[in-house]
Amino acid sequence: MRRQIALQSLVSTLGFGALFAALALISDNSFLAHARWFFLAAAVLPAFVMTWRAAAGYLAVAAALAGIVQFLNDGKIALTEMPLTWLDLQIAAANPSGFLGAVKVSPPLAFSIAGALVAAVVAAIVWRAARLDRMQARANAPARALGLLVAGALAWTSVGQFAQRLETAVQGHDYAEIANMPDGLVLISKLIGVAPFLALTARYEAHSGTPFQQLAQGGALASPAAGDPTAYLKPPAAPDTQPNIVIVLLESTFDVSKVFATTPVVTSPLFPASNAGQLQGELGVHAIGGGTWISEFETITGIPSRLFGYAGYYTHVELGPYVKASLATYLKARGYQTLALYPVEGTFYGARAAYAHYGFDRFIDGEDLQIKEPWFAQDADIMEKYLGKVAGTDKSKPLFSYMLTMENHSPHPCTRYSSEKEMPYRFVGETNTRGTCELNEYIARYRSTEAAIAALEQALQAREKETGRPYVLAVFGDHQPNSFTGTGRMPLWAPNDYSALRRASNDVTFYQIRASAPSPFATKQLDISVVMLPTLLSAYVAKDKRDMYLPGNFAIQARCGENIALPRLNK
Repeated sequence: MRRQIALQSLVSTLGFGALFAALALISDNSFLAHARWFFLAAAVLPAFVMTWRAAAGYLAVAAALAGIVQFLNDGKIALTEMPLTWLDLQIAAANPSGFLGAVKVSPPLAFSIAGALVAAVVAAIVWRAARLDRMQARANAPARALGLLVAGALAWTSVGQFAQRLETAVQGHDYAEIANMPDGLVLISKLIGVAPFLALTARYEAHSGTPFQQLAQGGALASPAAGDPTAYLKPPAAPDTQPNIVIVLLESTFDVSKVFATTPVVTSPLFPASNAGQLQGELGVHAIGGGTWISEFETITGIPSRLFGYAGYYTHVELGPYVKASLATYLKARGYQTLALYPVEGTFYGARAAYAHYGFDRFIDGEDLQIKEPWFAQDADIMEKYLGKVAGTDKSKPLFSYMLTMENHSPHPCTRYSSEKEMPYRFVGETNTRGTCELNEYIARYRSTEAAIAALEQALQAREKETGRPYVLAVFGDHQPNSFTGTGRMPLWAPNDYSALRRASNDVTFYQIRASAPSPFATKQLDISVVMLPTLLSAYVAKDKRDMYLPGNFAIQARCGENIALPRLNK
């Protein structure tokens, strides 16, 4: 038996040797085309050192995990136009309840199923162990363990080598120009396979902080960018009283009337067509179907996330630690108290730590607010809790608060209506009953969000009467929900493909700035990129254009409008 184990170990080791030799000889393009087979071989070769039963079990588990990862990858691409990455798995593992809540799966149910599966596997192992010839097993254990250790070490080394080669090969491929854009990442993941792409993004994750760390340690500051706000702002006038400023991120909210034709037309006092704010318009965003943290980062810092390639898709975790300045720090330097209000747990995608880096004095999350089932909470209830915290702030000082809603988070299942006859809105175009119901469910939830914003504005008006301090209220949609950006390949979350009904792209939402403070704007309608929002809001506080937050964004606005395209290769 020991000779057999030695022979098995030799075959496994020679197999890895052949893999390393092939890696050295194969061209970059051929390696990219066959990367999944290299990774498959690295996964299978350790099985040669096992008993046939153990090998069968190992391969079955590996196949099941591969199937799960493939399903998750296909789902993420279908819903958000982004492939599954290593950091997604890390974040989900660090906060499984938050991940499950985000996809509207009951954590207790999921944990029960996972526990049952683990128990079944353990029971099978115990059952098999009880039937072993223990004397023979003890005699063979050292040789078997050594063979497994060697095979495991070679597998680990090979995956690292493959990931390094993938990074180099991608840089020389035709996809290199868009390798860090959503479309490019999807193409790369489809070219090389899900498992190799996870290894590649794990390598990106291991090295992505290096340039930011060097910049932070060196204390480098960017040169001021030129930007002319003349076309957008009235002649500057220092405000008599610093206004309270509140930004509300409207989760998964967009202007239905802009994106889809419906009967009747969907109207709202928050939509740009209402002209009800001091400034409003379309908002170009970099998040599609999900990725709220991207829009959070961009509206707080005013910096396009796509400047940072792969790291820009995970802003809280990857970029947050290196933020030196933001709208929050800008306002703090001018005497403001800063408060962030977050509807779910602050551990979700590293939000609590990120907001500290962004410069907020206080961060209050859903656990602090005791919001039950926050992923299913209504915005009116969330806002009521928010207003309680706002009321407790120091009224003698100006307030800057950043808030997030939750109610319109996907999916939008048909539970509110018993029949299609009860649904007041219809798409202009062909769809099915589920599609009509998703539209009406979305609009019904949006009306709740609308009411929450009305309650917030009333509270700000009451505070103004009490203190004499005017207010500025900015609301914006972070991204369109994946219920409407999906491609119909995820029946439990987004069963329909609405692309044929669209009359606007899936990366546009809206914003509106309401205020009792005098308007600094030369117009009431302006379509902007999401990064312009903090710069525009600083106009309510700045003494002149040089005193604004990131006035260079006006140059971006003049050149790009609401659409910023920044394809970059991650090097």
